[in-house]
Amino acid sequence: MSAPDWMGGDLDSDAQRAIVAGLRAGHAAALDRAFDGFRPQVYSLLVRLTQDRALAEDLSQETFIRLARGAPTLAPDTRLGPWLLTVARNLAMDHFRWRRMHLALTNDHSIGSAFPRPASPFASAVTSQASRHVEAALAKLKPDERELLLRVSLDGCTPNELALDLGLSAEVVRKRLSRARGRLLELLEQS
Repeated sequence: MSAPDWMGGDLDSDAQRAIVAGLRAGHAAALDRAFDGFRPQVYSLLVRLTQDRALAEDLSQETFIRLARGAPTLAPDTRLGPWLLTVARNLAMDHFRWRRMHLALTNDHSIGSAFPRPASPFASAVTSQASRHVEAALAKLKPDERELLLRVSLDGCTPNELALDLGLSAEVVRKRLSRARGRLLELLEQS
């Protein structure tokens, strides 16, 4: 009996289909083959995106963990290269979003710095005070409300993009975003 295609050879489309079949069947050797065949591409993309080799290594590992977790649900015609590169890219973008959100929440000037500098000292004081006021109100929101608002305002995400990222319907995201905005306005009016 000959060895399955996912145990060796080039990673042409037939070999990729064989690896996917092995992954769907739960064969560890198929995951090893996918790792050996695609790790250089995944790592290279992540190094270019992050400019940080250690972070790229961590995100590469997470990419293949996602493959292992999702293996049983892969479609038989999944093209592994594009699938893995998409997962890697999304992980890198999520990392940067979370980092920006963390900086926004921990830096008193984060929201104010997005606006042009006021022309006068009085205008500067008003802008700084308003920025602190908004930051304080954001800090009082629930984490999921704060995330929605920051991703829309800082990252420029649309409700449809957030829905895809969060695995929710766009309508649910719009309702949650509306509630979060309402809650933020209440908090701003209270102080």
